[in-house]
Amino acid sequence: DASGHLPPHGACTMVRTRMLKAVGGYSEDVNAQDGWELWFKFVNRVKVASLEAPLFYYRQHDQSLSRDSGKLLAARANIIAKTRSKLEGSYVPSCLAVIPIRESYPGFEGVPFRMIGKKSLLHRAFESAQGAKGVTEVAVTSNSNKVLEFSRELSESKKVKRHMAVHRPKELSGSHIRLRDILLHASEAYRDKYKSYPDIVLFLSLHAPLRKAEHVDSAIDVLRVNACDSVVSVLKEREPVFVHERNGLKLLNPGRFDGLMYERETIYRFNGAVIAVWWEVLKDSDLFGENIGYVRMGHEDSVQVKNLQDMRKLQLMLNKDSLQEDDAS
Repeated sequence: DASGHLPPHGACTMVRTRMLKAVGGYSEDVNAQDGWELWFKFVNRVKVASLEAPLFYYRQHDQSLSRDSGKLLAARANIIAKTRSKLEGSYVPSCLAVIPIRESYPGFEGVPFRMIGKKSLLHRAFESAQGAKGVTEVAVTSNSNKVLEFSRELSESKKVKRHMAVHRPKELSGSHIRLRDILLHASEAYRDKYKSYPDIVLFLSLHAPLRKAEHVDSAIDVLRVNACDSVVSVLKEREPVFVHERNGLKLLNPGRFDGLMYERETIYRFNGAVIAVWWEVLKDSDLFGENIGYVRMGHEDSVQVKNLQDMRKLQLMLNKDSLQEDDAS
């Protein structure tokens, strides 16, 4: 994939020795995903050809590095961040992180005020937004004055940093409103304050309380390094997936029934945590544009809280993790 979204597999990539030497070889400070690191060195310097035929199979065991998704994703994020740092000149893009909030849902009242551990859902959303190095401003947008007042109280008590509180009009409230329209409205409020539009606009879901600042920065980095129109946070789909066609259902990843995961059959699903998009793309087209990049997140980090049952499950998971940490210490 010449766009950089899917580097070639390091185990079956052929490259001239002199080219490997020309780019400095492998980096010794990378302990995983070194194929990704090398790819970003090569991608703009060599001609690349991709062979469609499967060249090899490899087995996984319980101790395989490829089973340690947390280590792999962390290493990949670090590699992309290093690549992005080489792009930076004197100008750093402005980035507005937008947290849209509905105060209540049927059977799930007072959502942003609900506590996960010792912090509210809104407090946790602020942490991942304001902790990201690439975010220059955060906006909470809601049609609820109670929500906006709560966000100001968090700031006044110094639990979070100062931010924009954007009141959303009635016509931009409700489940039928497009996310793009909410982001455009928040961007207009940003323009009123700063006299220019942000370079990058982020959607950060209130309902992803385990999202980290590192995930937000990774989305921004991928947007810049791969020159994407937009970037979404995803989970790798490991189950068989079907799509409806004229004669019934078509299996999109048949390798799964053979215990195989073909690269060409890899399917990703949006985990609801992060969307990053350039302002020009957002205002001129749709939410995503044509060239969509992605940042993978782990299953635990992708937990969504959308009802009381989700709250209870998350609390049990956090309590279990806390007990394990106490046992380890």
